Amino acid sequence: MSHPEKSESLKSEIENRLFGIQEYIEFKKRTNREITYISELFLEELLNEIYKGEGYHFENMNHKIPGYPAIDIADENKGISYQVTVTNDSSDLKTKVNKTLEIFYKNNFDKKYNKLYIVIASGIKAGEKLPHKKIFNINGHKITVKPNLFTSKNIIDLSGLAQKEIFKRTAKFENINNVLLKISNRPEKKNTF
Repeated sequence: MSHPEKSESLKSEIENRLFGIQEYIEFKKRTNREITYISELFLEELLNEIYKGEGYHFENMNHKIPGYPAIDIADENKGISYQVTVTNDSSDLKTKVNKTLEIFYKNNFDKKYNKLYIVIASGIKAGEKLPHKKIFNINGHKITVKPNLFTSKNIIDLSGLAQKEIFKRTAKFENINNVLLKISNRPEKKNTF
């Protein structure tokens, strides 16, 4: 198989695996309350593989401080943050997005982070429009969401992450695919040592 054919084959495998993972998360969210935690672990590992060798290091903020507000995964040095959710019901998702933005600004994370992404690990329904509030009243002050920090384009699912970041890095396809292969072996629960 030639290099372009192998890249195209791996790209197709990655797309299929990401879609399968979204379906798995969608199914599991009904029966496994810890699927969000598992999704965070997966996304942390995937982001670190995507950006490997580019000076990024993503950490699960909930490991630093349990229940970390508004952000699940971040590279504090690069100022990039991610909120992971398995919620994909329209009304619940709009509430989640707005609540995340409000808490993000209440904690002054806009001073620390220059990008916020919300990843719907269970997938965005086809044709779903995901508007968000652009102005919040926080402690008596009107706060406008900075468009360079967050727009509706920052609400993505795993397929969106692939389009936005993975498919730009053909040299990393094999390693990224290997991360995706390991997902089925993930624990179903948090370790409680």
